[in-house]
Amino acid sequence: MFVSSCREVIGPKKDQQKEWISAKTLSKIEERKQKKEAINNSRTRAAKAKAHIKYSEVNKEVKRNIKADKRDYVESLAKRQQQRDIRSSFTTPQGNFQGKITRERDQ
Repeated sequence: MFVSSCREVIGPKKDQQKEWISAKTLSKIEERKQKKEAINNSRTRAAKAKAHIKYSEVNKEVKRNIKADKRDYVESLAKRQQQRDIRSSFTTPQGNFQGKITRERDQ
């Protein structure tokens, strides 16, 4: 009784979205869910077979998109870290490396 009323009010538990998944991939995931429902709602074997073929195509696209999104995300993280490393290599415990050069010229 309590569980069913909680589900009506709150709704089903939603999965946490990974930060590397793009909006395009999320829409493909929703499309995949609809195709899966079509398989489950099909009454005849022929209809199930047709629905399964469509589902498998969308499923492959989703997997490809997720791989590409994750690869792009990891590359962007690596690029940001590289830029941080470059910036930190120009600073020393005594201060900014560029400032040290200009002070030496002034003397």
